[in-house]
Amino acid sequence: MKELPIFPLQGVVLFPGSVLPLHIFEHRYRRMIDDVAGRDFRFGVINVDSSGLKKVGCIAEIVKMEKLEDGRSNIVTVGVERFALVKESEETDYPKALIEEFRENPTPANAKIYMTKASKMLLEVNLLSARLSKDSVDTAIEIPSNPEDLSFLIASSLPSWPGIKQEFLEMKDTDVRLAREIPILKHVRDHLRAVVAIEDAFKNTPESLLG
Repeated sequence: MKELPIFPLQGVVLFPGSVLPLHIFEHRYRRMIDDVAGRDFRFGVINVDSSGLKKVGCIAEIVKMEKLEDGRSNIVTVGVERFALVKESEETDYPKALIEEFRENPTPANAKIYMTKASKMLLEVNLLSARLSKDSVDTAIEIPSNPEDLSFLIASSLPSWPGIKQEFLEMKDTDVRLAREIPILKHVRDHLRAVVAIEDAFKNTPESLLG
């Protein structure tokens, strides 16, 4: 076990490998960022709701930091690894907690089957999203070769469903996580397809019929 500075964020679930930009304005978290910047640039991000802190969070590492003149700062962090919350420490300048490692179980061979299905569906969702956003920027997504990394990428890219995302963060089996993600991806893909079809129908409708 070790003690780690904690940044509770309502409705935010950080996954390993995911990018999380933050604007630091509260004085206690300014002190926290100053402290971690003088050590290892790491702190814990953990989802919080009306029941309190969740039991599993993710260590965030600061990879970019912009200090503002008034003491606030803009930072960019990347999720490093998950942790289990053991006990909240008595708060001094900012929240801290005792944590321990939270490791994934060995990945079974059948995870590759789920990985193939999930990869294909994620690419479809990404292409449909890019089409709807009409973003001229290259939105190509790189599919991880590791099943665990893929499952985290999918979980982080899902719509803002903190309850479901927290479940995925707390899972220890990659194959189970991927299997649960596939029907959600299918639902998102089908929804996006329907929206694209509606847009295309309006584009191809003569103006005289549109009033």
